[in-house]
Amino acid sequence: MKKLIKIEKETNNKYLNLYKLTYKNNDSLYDYFIASRRGIDNLGCKKEKVDAVKVVPYYIENDKIYVVLIYEYRHCINKSLYGTVAGLVENNESTEIAITREIEEEIGASVMSLKRVQKGSYSSVGMSDENIECFYARVELNKKQKLDSNEQISLKTIELDKLIDFIDDNPVDLPSALLLKMFYYEIKCKGQNCLY
Repeated sequence: MKKLIKIEKETNNKYLNLYKLTYKNNDSLYDYFIASRRGIDNLGCKKEKVDAVKVVPYYIENDKIYVVLIYEYRHCINKSLYGTVAGLVENNESTEIAITREIEEEIGASVMSLKRVQKGSYSSVGMSDENIECFYARVELNKKQKLDSNEQISLKTIELDKLIDFIDDNPVDLPSALLLKMFYYEIKCKGQNCLY
């Protein structure tokens, strides 16, 4: 049986760090490396908590549903991708408050209603302990974006009936594509009333 023996922090960066986990498996030791946004005492191998939120913001106009996507420059791949609004949960902040804040900052909208569609779960357990909770949010686009100086985010509004073709024909990050497809098929199977 595997047993965690030791954790060592390999880097000291502001938002993301590398940790070396030493495990014992029967009579042998081996190391496993993970990336985490958490401090050493709160790593996922020790404590479960939600780190981030992801949300499909939508609005209804003339009985049609529209989804608001972001188009954001992503440093890891040196290009921009379409996706859904997402962000980190700050200290002592509920996921609902984090979603409301991120929607206001990234797309300049107010949240009218919110529906949790996935409790906290891991986004890439092979390399990170990041735990994300997912939502749908009915919004009203009534504010200006409040972007950080290093953020480059533009908006794209897509009518629900055109969403799947848009996802299939454009660069969309995988977690967003899956959440958007879930949103689309849930409405198509259950009807618009499932959103309220």
